[in-house]
Amino acid sequence: MHICSKARHYVPDGDGWQAGPYRDDVSMVIETQEGLVVILGCCHAGLLNTLAHVRRTFGQDTAIVIGGTHLVEADRAYLDHVAGVLRDTYRSPRLYLNHCTGKRAFVVLTNAFGDRVTNCPAGTVLAFD
Repeated sequence: MHICSKARHYVPDGDGWQAGPYRDDVSMVIETQEGLVVILGCCHAGLLNTLAHVRRTFGQDTAIVIGGTHLVEADRAYLDHVAGVLRDTYRSPRLYLNHCTGKRAFVVLTNAFGDRVTNCPAGTVLAFD
């Protein structure tokens, strides 16, 4: 399990601080005719963790991912790992990516999945059946 654990992600704990458990990391799942659509906030818990949780909870894979994937600081090796897992485990969902995904992650994922990856800035309207 990959949990984002940046030094600046701490929460108050008594008189001190502890690493953030990301209990406030929220994603929404919508069941559509195209399959499950997962809408991410900032995905601090990790994209792969979130997709694994969706699979366990709903018993099916995600067809479409929308939002920030929090990969903006990920190195190339981890981005290649994410692309491989998306391809081999999750059958290459369509990706509508924005804000905290980062340019490097967008390029790596676009190179891996081509037109299955779309830039999705604020204000984009998507419709699913």
